[in-house]
Amino acid sequence: MQHLEYTGNVPQYLSNVHTLEIESLAVQLMQPHVCFDCLLLYLDFILQNPQEIHGPALKHGGTFQYLQQHTLTFNLDMVKCIRCLVWPPQAADWPTRSRNHSCPDSATINTVITNGCDVVRAVHPSCRQDEWMSKYQWRLSFSRAEVTLLNSWTPVQQIVYHMLRFVVKIVILTKDYVNEPNLPKLSNYHIKTLMLWQCEQKPQSWWSAESSLIKLCSSLLYKLSDCVAVKYCQQYFINNCNLLDHFMDDDDAYLILCNRLKTFANVPVLLSWFVKNYVLCSAKGLVPYDAICSKNIDTKVRIVTDYQVKQMQDNLYRDRQLIETTLLNYLHWWRGIDSRWTQRHMEELTRYDACLRHYFVAMLSMNIAYNTSIYSLTEDRLEILWTLWNPCTTIGDLDINKSMSGGLLSISKAIKLARWNTVGSTALKMLYNEMSKAYLHHSFVYTYIDMNVPTLWCTSY
Repeated sequence: MQHLEYTGNVPQYLSNVHTLEIESLAVQLMQPHVCFDCLLLYLDFILQNPQEIHGPALKHGGTFQYLQQHTLTFNLDMVKCIRCLVWPPQAADWPTRSRNHSCPDSATINTVITNGCDVVRAVHPSCRQDEWMSKYQWRLSFSRAEVTLLNSWTPVQQIVYHMLRFVVKIVILTKDYVNEPNLPKLSNYHIKTLMLWQCEQKPQSWWSAESSLIKLCSSLLYKLSDCVAVKYCQQYFINNCNLLDHFMDDDDAYLILCNRLKTFANVPVLLSWFVKNYVLCSAKGLVPYDAICSKNIDTKVRIVTDYQVKQMQDNLYRDRQLIETTLLNYLHWWRGIDSRWTQRHMEELTRYDACLRHYFVAMLSMNIAYNTSIYSLTEDRLEILWTLWNPCTTIGDLDINKSMSGGLLSISKAIKLARWNTVGSTALKMLYNEMSKAYLHHSFVYTYIDMNVPTLWCTSY
C-alpha cells in the first residue's frame, strides 16, 4: 500500500493561527482521482472531533484511503480565533518602551502593530479545574507578531532558538515529565519568550557569528533556570503578565526542573550531549555508519562537516544546472522575447551571481545569432543585442535621446557603435561594427517611411 503524507516545509516561520476553510484544505490535500465529496465529508468529520487539545490548538489527524491502493495521511493543528485588527491596550507599552539596541527596529514594530493580534480559546493552568472557566476562558494571542519578530532574527539567533527547543523537548519535556501532574510545566512558548527578550536586550555583538553556539545556548538555559527559580517569566508584550504564576509557592517540585536545566546548561555537558544526540544522530542519515563509529568527537564532527560541505557544493551545482536548463528551454520555446523583456531580466539578474548574468547574455546572443542565420537580423533582434551589449552600461554616459524618430535613433546608435574602437576584445569590436552597419541599414529603411529623415546627415557626419 502506498503511503502519502502531506507535509509543508517552508524556509520561514509560519503562524499557528490561520483562517481555515474545509473546501480549500481539501483542494490542498487532494491527490489525483480522489473523490472530492467524500474527502470533504471526511475532513468535516475529523475537524468536528479533535484527537487532542493542546492549549488553544485542536489537534486533528486522520487517514483517508482511496482507489483501494493509496492512503493519504495528514496531521494539522486548528486554532479557533477572533481577529483583533487593533493593537490591544493591554500591550500599549510594547511599541514605545525603551530599547537600548534598537531591536526590533521601527519598521518591524510598525508591521507588528499593523497586524494586530487574535483572541483564542485557552484556559489558564490555575483555572482548569473550574467548570465554567475551563469552557469559556479566552486569552490574547500574539502569534502574528511573534512570527514577524522571529523572521527578523539573524541566522545565529534562529539557530540558537532551534537548538534550545531541541534540548528542552528531548531533555525536559519528556513523557514522564509531561504526564507527572505534580511537576510545574514548561513549554516551547517559554523558550520563545526567553529568546524574544534576549534578542531585544542583548547587543548584536553578543549574537555575532563568531560566538560559540553552545555557549549562547548555555547562557540562555541558565537564564531560563533563573526564571524558574524565582517563578517569574514576564510575557514579552504584556508587562503585568507572568507566564510562571501557576508555579506554587509551597511546591518544591519546581526545584527539580531548575536543577535539570542547570545540569544541562553546563558547557561541557551541553556540548557532549549535542554532539551525541544531535550531530551524530543527524549524521547517521547522511554519512555511512562505519565512517563515524569508533572515532573521537573531533574526527566525527570533521567527517560530518566535510560531508555537509560536499553536499552543499553538489546542491549548488544541481541548482545552477536546473537554472541553466530552464533558461535554455525558455529561450527555445518563448516567442515574446524583445528588448523590454531582455532589459527586465538583465535588471533582475543583477541580484544574482554574475556568472548567471553572463550565461544569460551568452545564450540569448547565440539564440539571436542562430535565428539571424536562418532568417535575418530584424530590428527587434538588433534591439535585443543593443540591450545585451550596450556600451553605455560599461563606460561613461553615452545617452541616447529616446525622443528621436526611428531613423535618427538608428543613426545615433550606429555612430556610437562605430566610435567604439577602444575595446580590447577583437570579437567585441567586430560585433560593434556589424551592429553599426545594421543600424545604418535600418536608418535607410526608415527613409522610405519617413522622408523627413536626413539620410545624407549620416554620410556627412
